[in-house]
Amino acid sequence: MSRMVADGRLTPRALARWAHFHIGHDGPAELQLLVELDDAYDIVDEVETDKNADDLDRDVLTEARRLLADGIP
Repeated sequence: MSRMVADGRLTPRALARWAHFHIGHDGPAELQLLVELDDAYDIVDEVETDKNADDLDRDVLTEARRLLADGIP
């Protein structure tokens, strides 16, 4: 899934949503940032925060690249 985001075949939001659904908050610690970013997407449009959806997209892409570099596809 991370490779698909890095290659532009999947949106960052879709990866975060997938992670939240399939991994959840009780999943492996190294994947929790993606789960938490899905939570952030849920509130970014409803609550004024210091980040917007574009910022979150960049954060997810950065995390996807980190996971790939660590050998976690």
